[in-house]
Amino acid sequence: MAVIAVILLIIILGPIIELIAGVLIASYIGWAPTILLALVCSLTGVLLLKVEGIAALRRVQHDLRRGKSPGRGLVDGLLRMTGTVLLAVPGLVSALVGILLLLPPIRNLLTPIVAAGFASRAMSRVSRMRFGTVIVEGGQVVNNATGGGHAGEVIEAEGWDVEDRLPLTSGDPPEL
Repeated sequence: MAVIAVILLIIILGPIIELIAGVLIASYIGWAPTILLALVCSLTGVLLLKVEGIAALRRVQHDLRRGKSPGRGLVDGLLRMTGTVLLAVPGLVSALVGILLLLPPIRNLLTPIVAAGFASRAMSRVSRMRFGTVIVEGGQVVNNATGGGHAGEVIEAEGWDVEDRLPLTSGDPPEL
């Protein structure tokens, strides 16, 4: 719900802020240079969209081939793509924010913050999942749709992936 409110706020206030910034900049450098600057920024953003998108995809593929988690590469690519989209959107304030997102020191600063935000949202979604007919929320059974059990604390268990084990030869006993 908060994300929708932020998006609506940006949609409503964004053009107003862009207009005020455009008028202020035009009062210093003139209307023609201001419009030319906005056009150059937008064209640069459009040209960078394809380049940054392909580069982000290649970085993620490279990480996957090396067996590394692409998480950091995905967030970095998301920040780069957001920067190029903001640069492509007509407006000098959005172009400035877009340029800032394309600078490596700014991305390095924002990447852990954005990754933590994604992790937090993912955990909040996972904390309320449906397992068969049992709904678990925050480690507690909150609903048992079959009616055959009672709500109570979730029992922790350990398990292992069978594929990780070596195949048994005829003389080997099963490992417990």
